Amino acid sequence: MFNGEYRIIVSKRRRRMAFRINDSGVLEILVPEGTPESLAVKVAAEHRDVIEKLYAEFAQQAPGPRYQFKEGELFPLWNKQLQLKFSSRLLMMTESELVVPAGPPEEVQKKVESLYRKAAPQLLWEKCLFFGTAHQLLPASVGVTAATTRWGSCNSRKHISFCWKILLLPEELADYIVCHELAHLKELNHSQNFWQLTEKLCPNALEKRARLRQLPEPWSKLS
Repeated sequence: MFNGEYRIIVSKRRRRMAFRINDSGVLEILVPEGTPESLAVKVAAEHRDVIEKLYAEFAQQAPGPRYQFKEGELFPLWNKQLQLKFSSRLLMMTESELVVPAGPPEEVQKKVESLYRKAAPQLLWEKCLFFGTAHQLLPASVGVTAATTRWGSCNSRKHISFCWKILLLPEELADYIVCHELAHLKELNHSQNFWQLTEKLCPNALEKRARLRQLPEPWSKLS
C-alpha cells in the first residue's frame, strides 16, 4: 500500500511519465526532464489505483530486499527510510540515518541489526501504550526476539515478545501485530471474541493480516 513516500527520477530521454516500485518498496515517479515536481505529484494522485496495483504486485511477487550494506543504502523503519552512513567510531540510529563503523558487509550487517534490536523495545512499548491505554490493555513487559516463525507472542504472565524485524514492515502492518498481541492480554486464544477485540483495536485487522501473509521476508541475506 502506498504510504505517501516517493522519489522523482528525471530522464532526458523519457517522453512520458511512469511509475515503478523500487527494491526498497518506495514509489519512483519517472518523469521527463523539466517536469515540475508538483505536476508529478498531481499525476500520481490521479493514478492512485495504478500505484496501489503496483504495490499489490510488489507484495506478492517481489523477492525480499537484498542488501549489500554499502554506505548510502536505504533501510526501512516502518514508513521511513534510513540512510546507512559510515563512521570511524559512532554507532547510532537517528531520525534519518543508521550510523555504523565501516567494515566488511557481514560486520556492517551485524551492527545495523544491533541498532534495530536496541531501538525495538522502546518503539514497540510506545505502540502498546498508544493502542492499549484506552482499553486498559497494557503488557507487564515487552521483549524483542529474533524469532523466524512468528511476529509476536503473548503468554499468561502478560509478557509480549516481538520479532525485531517488525520494524522493517509497513507501519500499518506493525500496528496490526501490536494490536493482535494486545488482544491476547484479554483473550489468550483465537476465538470470535478475540477477533472482535482485535478489530476494535485495529480496524480492518483481517485485511492487514492477509497482507502480512503475502509479504516477502523483510530482511534477506547479503547479495
